[in-house]
Amino acid sequence: RSLLAQLRGDLAGALRLADEGLAVIEASMAAGEGGANTFPILLMQRSSLRLAFDQSEPAVADATLALRSLEDSSPADTHSIGLGRAYFTLSRALQGRGDPEGERAMLVSALAHFEDAAGPDHPETREARALLAAADAKY
Repeated sequence: RSLLAQLRGDLAGALRLADEGLAVIEASMAAGEGGANTFPILLMQRSSLRLAFDQSEPAVADATLALRSLEDSSPADTHSIGLGRAYFTLSRALQGRGDPEGERAMLVSALAHFEDAAGPDHPETREARALLAAADAKY
């Protein structure tokens, strides 16, 4: 529902729904009833929404928690689109915070995941590559 609100342009409603969704997922996880697969996805969405409201520190916190959650549930040395998206989300949050070195490091990781998991011509791979080139040119 949060994503639908975001697509309709209701960012405040989308953020409220993301908060509600995360509260439900966290309660479900605490009760041992699942939700771990949805948790990082909602965190990444909320991170992006927080950036839209210039809330860079909470956006970084959400993106970092999403990345840690995915890393903890993935086999070591595994590349995946999900991890690529988490690194990408964290790169955007770090950019919002004004951390170009952190942004670049996360883009490098996102690109490695996207290239390995999706291939060099995948749209997310191309986007990460372009943003990394722009970051390199800028700094």
